[in-house]
Amino acid sequence: MENPLADLIKEIPIELNDLHRACARQPEMYRRAAQALSEARAESRRRKLVLDETKATVDLEIRRAAEMPDAPKLTESKCAAMVILDDRVKEATRAYFDAEQRSDYAASIVAAFDQRRSMLGNEVDLYNAN
Repeated sequence: MENPLADLIKEIPIELNDLHRACARQPEMYRRAAQALSEARAESRRRKLVLDETKATVDLEIRRAAEMPDAPKLTESKCAAMVILDDRVKEATRAYFDAEQRSDYAASIVAAFDQRRSMLGNEVDLYNAN
């Protein structure tokens, strides 16, 4: 999958000899970074929903199996442990954690562009003062 932030990361450094271009491009680059963050957060929320649904499905399956004749007694703690150890839940958990990591990464890029905006302002002020 293509990383929409890869090109933006290259644009974070400020070329002091081309402040006009850097200032002109800042809003669009920030918009792209914020859009990537929004998409990453949405994906994280979708993965969380899938995780919750998977846990609920596995929990229900375990409880139904425990209702069968001659089934061993099921305690709440045993049921919870069985849910956590289920391969489907493990896979959904990993997918959710990966989505959270991508969201955190996108947030760090947006923060870098916030800092870049501030630095551009400072550089322009210094330029105008001379």
